[in-house]
Amino acid sequence: MAKFELMNESSLPPRDLTHKEWIDLLKHAAINAANEAKEKGVPITYLEGRKIVKIHPDGRKELIKELDSPRKRVTKKIFHLKDGKD
Repeated sequence: MAKFELMNESSLPPRDLTHKEWIDLLKHAAINAANEAKEKGVPITYLEGRKIVKIHPDGRKELIKELDSPRKRVTKKIFHLKDGKD
């Protein structure tokens, strides 16, 4: 079973990182996670352009799905919640 460690303030990256530093940190974390998954024999799934791809530990690539349109960024979403008294 996987061991998870709780994060605390001392294990978190500093809040004043630049955008580039955050990107570098996240890329490094993703690479480490992919390498760890490969070592454990677990496939990884990721987005490559408009394709959802799964890479198996033996290096074989599997196309899961090709998306119809490019990704769109949602900039604002409004939800109207009911009070539950209906």
